[in-house]
Amino acid sequence: MTSRRETILPKGVNRNDINNASKELIIKTILEFHGMGMEGISIYSRKREIVDVRHIINYFLTVKNDLTFFVIADIFKKDHTTVMHSRKQVESWIATDKYFNEKIINITDLIILKNYEERRSNR
Repeated sequence: MTSRRETILPKGVNRNDINNASKELIIKTILEFHGMGMEGISIYSRKREIVDVRHIINYFLTVKNDLTFFVIADIFKKDHTTVMHSRKQVESWIATDKYFNEKIINITDLIILKNYEERRSNR
């Protein structure tokens, strides 16, 4: 059994709130987490740090936002099979690399908090 680090989220913040986050918020948060801009991942590059960020964004958009592979592929001007590969790659890293898993948890928490703050400011 794997243990998950508990985070302190403000009262009223639900872990499932990530499912309500917009694709724009997810992309922006992941890019900020990695200190990158959209132009950095939009260019053709096979640099590991850029490819990994694209993989993480594709993973979050498919798993947490329920967008189709085709919609996500269109965002990055890629083929849908590239998005499928990204998801499998990240799932594999999560299962085998505890530091990467922690990184995904941290990104998840950031997205949840930003989504919560965004919803509160729109009231």
